[in-house]
Amino acid sequence: MNTTPSLSGTSLFWADVAWHTVNDRLDEDGRPLGEHASPDAYAVSPRDERPCPYRDERQGQVMNAAALRQVRVNWPTIRTTLCDWATPNATVRQAWMVTLAATMAPMMTPAGCPVPVAWSAMYKTCIGFHQLLTFLILAEAAAAETPLSALATPEEFQRWLSREGWLVGQTQVCAGPAAMIAAGFQALCGDGTGAGAGSPLPRPAEEAVRQVAGWQALTLAAVLRAQAVGGHREDAVCSRLLKTSKAPWLSVVRLRPGWPAVAARRLVVDEKNRAGLDRFLSSPHQTLLEIDVALSRETEKILG
Repeated sequence: MNTTPSLSGTSLFWADVAWHTVNDRLDEDGRPLGEHASPDAYAVSPRDERPCPYRDERQGQVMNAAALRQVRVNWPTIRTTLCDWATPNATVRQAWMVTLAATMAPMMTPAGCPVPVAWSAMYKTCIGFHQLLTFLILAEAAAAETPLSALATPEEFQRWLSREGWLVGQTQVCAGPAAMIAAGFQALCGDGTGAGAGSPLPRPAEEAVRQVAGWQALTLAAVLRAQAVGGHREDAVCSRLLKTSKAPWLSVVRLRPGWPAVAARRLVVDEKNRAGLDRFLSSPHQTLLEIDVALSRETEKILG
């Protein structure tokens, strides 16, 4: 099977995220990409939930051992790929772009085809990193341009995750052992470990990644603006995304309300793929439906 993601999948990517079906995509093992975040698919997939054995705040809480086994089997491929994709001494934004490429690739496989297991395991490894890096970029104006390695050592990063509660979800805890999380962080830092080994997985075309980055920034701005407008309408996509989206770059908005929509510009630097976002930000939006109209218009221009 050809596992190289194609640019033609961007329209599917938009539809999936808008309607919350990304996590429902099944891989070759019959597992949903989102695991327990896809309740119906997860309920009929092979399950192995057990008390977490790690001696931290996760101990004794429910952990998804089946997903961890899938990641462990593919871990050499995942780590080598991340090391190969990472920019040397990567900034937080550059690391965010790597996790974007890793999380968009499985969703750009042809509709109706199972996602290759290696891509699925990569997605499950990077989805939390993508959410966290989005949070860091929004939370601190200077973070996007700061080298990721300057923020913390891998060990300090692990302790920060524990202290801030990032490893404990609503129904399950993160199944990744501390050493695996630290190794993933180190790879994203672009410290040169494993460099030159070559990527076992093909990276999506750079223009496709930049294109989707521009669109993610656009949808983030729309959700932040919907939050500022207030209220809720079921017939407004931006309102539903704000309330229920499981997309990692959107769900962070519910963690700390109040970020301005313009903060989404920190995610994208190239003018070509930030143009749609800037047009959106320059337009006055008084209602949720007006936000929807602008979001739809710019999405069509960005993703075609």
